[in-house]
Amino acid sequence: MSFNLNKNFCINIILLITSVFSTLVFVEIFLRILKLPNNNQRTMFISSHGIINDNYGVRRYKKNKIYRHLAIYGKKVEYDYFFKTDLYGFRKTFDCKNIDKKNDKLIFIAGDSFTEGVGSNISWAKYLQSSICNKGLNSINGAMTGSGIVEMKNTLSFAKNNLNSTHAILSIIPHDILRSQENIVKNNKCSTKKIDNEQINCNKSAATWWHIDNNYSSNEIVSMASEKYKYGIKPIAKQIYYLIKNKLSPNAYRVDLIRENKIIKNSIQVTKQIIETYGEDKFLLVIIPYKSNLNFFATEAEKKYYDSLLDYYKSKLDNDIFISDIRECPLKDIHFYKLDGHPNELGQQKISECVLKNNSTKEFLKALNLNE
Repeated sequence: MSFNLNKNFCINIILLITSVFSTLVFVEIFLRILKLPNNNQRTMFISSHGIINDNYGVRRYKKNKIYRHLAIYGKKVEYDYFFKTDLYGFRKTFDCKNIDKKNDKLIFIAGDSFTEGVGSNISWAKYLQSSICNKGLNSINGAMTGSGIVEMKNTLSFAKNNLNSTHAILSIIPHDILRSQENIVKNNKCSTKKIDNEQINCNKSAATWWHIDNNYSSNEIVSMASEKYKYGIKPIAKQIYYLIKNKLSPNAYRVDLIRENKIIKNSIQVTKQIIETYGEDKFLLVIIPYKSNLNFFATEAEKKYYDSLLDYYKSKLDNDIFISDIRECPLKDIHFYKLDGHPNELGQQKISECVLKNNSTKEFLKALNLNE
């Protein structure tokens, strides 16, 4: 009798496992056929020239090229635009025709995707560069997508040592002070974040730009994007997990406290190194609001969290430096892409207005005529 019970129990377990496994296989196949989920999955594309971090730790494009950059969400093209790079491999956001050859001042701008102008045909920095140009001075925008303060420092050091830049503009959003250093590498297929000592894996990091030819049609690229999406049970389970996590934990946006303190302290130290390299009177810090600073994108608690981190970061810097803090700039949802979160052209123009109206920006520009 005992043997029969054990036998029946084992048979039932096997049948249950077989039934569950068969159901999961059926659901997996069904989801893959319907290509679910695909509502808001993002895929980024960049021209085949790609993006790299060079031996200086400077992130840049290939010099003197025409690039195309797209972001696809599901089947929606969020943005699709072209831009030129300069002879140093940075996006050319302004071309000054009024440079005084007797004046060797060079103002170098470092920043992230907001200052590079990702998603837009223009960058807000264009208008600041125009004001600098009106003084007969040259400027270069070396802002690069995904850069944290460490990468910005590397870029400004390169500019100082190799281009003889005399003035530095560091343009950040709140998240930049929490970004650890990342290296971008590339192969024939993509440019992507390097993970430890692993070989390049285009499918492993969200920070991946798939390479394309500039002459591909939008429909062709949307079709390519659909091939990159992950379908089936696992991505759906992942979406449900993060949905529940965000609902149950109102502080899900917060970084681990130990890691947070370590990165912020490093960001402060690196910023001080930039100031020491260029001099207090030849340095401008620009703080641009991100969606975590804007009530229509973030909760009041999230806004206070990032504001407190930024205020702490600012408090540790020299009081005599120029700081153009435009977190109160009246940006609205019409100034941003709906899915991507980057400023559109209207947003870039509004940011430029706020930066140029700021008293610290005015004082920095005025000082360009004074300091030697």
